[in-house]
Amino acid sequence: MNQYASPGTPLDGGVDLTNCDREPIHRLGRIQGFGFLVAVSFDWIVQYVSANSADWLGSEPDDTIGRPLGNFADGDFLHTIRNHVQHLTGADDVERVFGVQLTEGGAPCDTAVHVSGSLIIIECEPARTGAEGNDSMVRRIVQRLQAADSVDKLCKSGASLVQALTGFDRVMIYKFLHDDSGEVVAESRRQGIDSFAGLRYPASDIPRQARELYKRNLIRIIADVDGQPHACLYFMLRR
Repeated sequence: MNQYASPGTPLDGGVDLTNCDREPIHRLGRIQGFGFLVAVSFDWIVQYVSANSADWLGSEPDDTIGRPLGNFADGDFLHTIRNHVQHLTGADDVERVFGVQLTEGGAPCDTAVHVSGSLIIIECEPARTGAEGNDSMVRRIVQRLQAADSVDKLCKSGASLVQALTGFDRVMIYKFLHDDSGEVVAESRRQGIDSFAGLRYPASDIPRQARELYKRNLIRIIADVDGQPHACLYFMLRR
């Protein structure tokens, strides 16, 4: 039987404005509900897996962790991921693969892979359809952004085009200021929801360790504000 633990360890007594800069948000141990995560060692043994592994691999975490990923994933998928891992050049480098099948006969998924320490992190989400339409949209984005003659117009066009591409209710561009406070400098939103454009937030709104994550990954998404995240579990002891 496996014993599990979450990678994240919240602060005792909860989080407030006096200690949020010490909350280990880079190790929360959860993923958004629409996706799936598995982390393997360099010999491709599963070390971490999200709690919804049965939906993606057909195997519960207890039967997955500590075993070769090849026991569950499609051979072509593994071959593709191995090839992309070879192209990773740094800690913040990410390789993306679109429309691949994680399991034999499974639905296509879009995959991102990166290396963190001694682990290969593989993240999957359902593949987006309409590739031809997306290609046309990308061309329009490039044209619109090239036409912008100021940073302000560039940000506004970028937010509008990303919203059109993703279909999200709101897309914001957030700027960190010299005192670590922040400002929403551009926004595109659907009708009927309040605007955040121009709002200023104190440095405590996005604490130091969160700002570092934003600098490393410039695009952050919340697919469903009411969605329930899945815990990521890792192998501690098999007995």
